Amino acid sequence: MRTVKFPLYFVVLIISIFLSACVSTTQKVTKPGFTPNMPISKAQFRGSYIKTSGYPEGKNVWKYVANNAIESSAAASKDLIIFGSNDGNLYAVNKDNGLKAWAFKTDGQVISSPAINGNLVFFGSKDTNIYALDIQTGILKWSYRTNGEIVSSPAIENNLLVVGSRDKNIYALDITSGRLLWKYKTSSVVDSSPFIYQGIVYIASYDHKLYAINLETGRVKWTYSTNDVVSASPVICKDTIFFGGIDKNFYALNKDNGQEKWQFKTGGIINSSCACDDKKVFFGSSDGIIYALNTLNGSLIWKFETTGAIFSSPALIGNSVYVASGDKNIYAFNATTGQLLWSFSTGGMISASPLIFDQKLLIGSKDCIFYALK
Repeated sequence: MRTVKFPLYFVVLIISIFLSACVSTTQKVTKPGFTPNMPISKAQFRGSYIKTSGYPEGKNVWKYVANNAIESSAAASKDLIIFGSNDGNLYAVNKDNGLKAWAFKTDGQVISSPAINGNLVFFGSKDTNIYALDIQTGILKWSYRTNGEIVSSPAIENNLLVVGSRDKNIYALDITSGRLLWKYKTSSVVDSSPFIYQGIVYIASYDHKLYAINLETGRVKWTYSTNDVVSASPVICKDTIFFGGIDKNFYALNKDNGQEKWQFKTGGIINSSCACDDKKVFFGSSDGIIYALNTLNGSLIWKFETTGAIFSSPALIGNSVYVASGDKNIYAFNATTGQLLWSFSTGGMISASPLIFDQKLLIGSKDCIFYALK
């Protein structure tokens, strides 16, 4: 009998799909000393963390219930929190009480995280479209159709929107009209979200490569090849690009030429983005561990093991780092020591990334609930 072997990242993806249905939930906040008492299920960031004032302490102040799992990470405007759901909607809710302001329905799951620029909010859908909506009303301003599902989250700079598609292309669109300015075709799917810095777009592809592309022209400046698929989104701190891959490695590269500075091996695939300050970089892995490494040499500073795969990207504010896990919990740590400050239990696996805004931690779960913790 012939045996068929599937790549690890494919197996993890299938498991997460089966576990993405909404379930009933009981929440609890646990203070230091908590030991997770759940079955071990060694289970992306599609946006960017925001540093603001205020430190959430894990108390649920409001929640919004969608019609399906929430994997999209949220974005915030002055008075609205905006996020997508696997029910095909992009939702806008009031930041103070979670009441719905509007919802925009697409024909596919919305895993892409929204990007806000002025009075417009931009996002992608698995229906292959990029959408631009009025942020206050949710009215469609324009849409652009690609030839593949969109899981990548858009990034905006100089009136250009950049996003990846599962049709293997990276697109640059005019944010006012949605007109195509350039596109670059890679050799495989692009689920990674772009990071734009000093006129260069940094983005990865399933073709194992990280690309540095000129924002204005779409010309490739350099590429770096890893050993496997890369769906995580790169982040730059100072002059270093950080990102992880399906090959279980976490990489640090020179942003100007792509030369490797160091790499760190974990026990699982890395599908989330990192958060970093001048001295430390934080990220999670499907081995269930949140890692804190020295940015200069990649040495381990501390680690904490959860009981589920981590696809969520950490959020860093002051000396606190926040991350969610496939074990259904949201964790807060002391960024210097790794000491657990508190944890909050939801009713489903979490692959969305926390947003810290208005002294609240904002995040959705696969239990179909979007939580605001303070």
